[in-house]
Amino acid sequence: MAAYSERLSALDRFFLDCEGETTPMHIGAACRFAHAGDRLDAESLRRHIASRLDLVPRYRQRIAAVPLENHPVWIDDDRFDIARHVRAVSLPAPAGEAELEEMLSWIFSQPLPRTRPLWEIWLIEGLDGGEVVLACKTHHCLADGLGGAALLAAILSDAPFDDASAPPAWSPRPAPSGVEMILGAASFRLRGAGSILRRFVQQTLASPKSLLAETGRLASTVGEVLSKAWTPLTATAFADPSCASRRLISWTASLADLRAIGRHHGATINDVVLTLVAEAFARCTDLRGDGETVRAYCPVGAGASASVLALGNRVAGMLVDLPVGGAEVGERLRAVAAITRAQKKSGEVEGTLLVEELAGVLAPSLLANVEWLSGQRPVFHLIVTNVPGPPEALYLFGRRMTSAIPLVPLFHGQGLGIAVFSYDGQVGWGFHADSACAPAASRLRDAVAAAFTDLARSAGVAASTGPRIDIAA
Repeated sequence: MAAYSERLSALDRFFLDCEGETTPMHIGAACRFAHAGDRLDAESLRRHIASRLDLVPRYRQRIAAVPLENHPVWIDDDRFDIARHVRAVSLPAPAGEAELEEMLSWIFSQPLPRTRPLWEIWLIEGLDGGEVVLACKTHHCLADGLGGAALLAAILSDAPFDDASAPPAWSPRPAPSGVEMILGAASFRLRGAGSILRRFVQQTLASPKSLLAETGRLASTVGEVLSKAWTPLTATAFADPSCASRRLISWTASLADLRAIGRHHGATINDVVLTLVAEAFARCTDLRGDGETVRAYCPVGAGASASVLALGNRVAGMLVDLPVGGAEVGERLRAVAAITRAQKKSGEVEGTLLVEELAGVLAPSLLANVEWLSGQRPVFHLIVTNVPGPPEALYLFGRRMTSAIPLVPLFHGQGLGIAVFSYDGQVGWGFHADSACAPAASRLRDAVAAAFTDLARSAGVAASTGPRIDIAA
């Protein structure tokens, strides 16, 4: 059997390098499933997930390092054991939200061990009413938000199903030797540099003026991003996290309502999401600091679609200065929509992708060094990520998934991150906060909900929202 390894991209490595004892870099979700009259046991869940792992090859691979270069690669885990990844815990029945919160707090606060594949799914039983929760954790180096949604869809089904059959046999491929890894790394860098040079020459020959104009535009864009990143930020209530424990504070809204609001104002759903965050900071003046803007880093998918066969991170991002000065909520939405349209046209996303590509070939550790510098001098106040999920209901055996609250990791110096995930007509909001910042995050969540009601009213939409549930994480 031929040896196998696959390099992580510079961006995938970035999420590994950013991880520390108090900054675990996994994305995740708390997925809730309705009672179905039967007990869901851990062995059945393990057997089912094991039967689907051929769809998710990365779930049986672990991290290794190229000698000398020390760049991470994926290799098959020859000691893979599904029981280490699909875990179960039963709360003392009948358990309520407080007991669930405490358990999720512990699960989501633990970093994933580097010695095995970087994912876990915890089955939480014992809830009053017979519901169960899956706490899903996937390291950000393995998948981005779209990839995480694809993984979830691979494990679940769009219709109820019976117990899984026995999983197919699997044999790990041998890892290459250290010498083979070193030679492979050198070959990768030469091929990558040659590809960049070839594209440059081809574009030069095809259209020299166009190349000069494009190069100038990208250089200008990168310069603008660096200038913006170097501008000192005003401190917010989330700027100084002080402990390792986390809270995940949730809220749900109607996807149809968000879409109708956006349509009324000529804006996208993501514009509506950003506006609600901006409006919440505008209303909570003691949370936003003294500035007239709050800067959000907004990941933007660079691929056409996500696939469980091609995981990893295919995202760029924009630094969006959200206006939090005095304005009517509808006017604020139109202002945010204008800002995001301008930034998409500016080439900021393309410039970010170019930096990622060059880093992958020439200096894979470059992005981590940038993150270290940003930790000394933060360049944004919070991450706001919006991931489209499955539009139809999903099932685990006979149990319908009723909600999914997403989690985005917190980087060094970040006290709050906001993740939004659409599923089956709902939009789940996860406000992931350092525990010291949790009271402020809860107030911000309530302000987002109130702003949603007002924005819907301004668009003639009779808004409907779900419960506001605080889940410790």
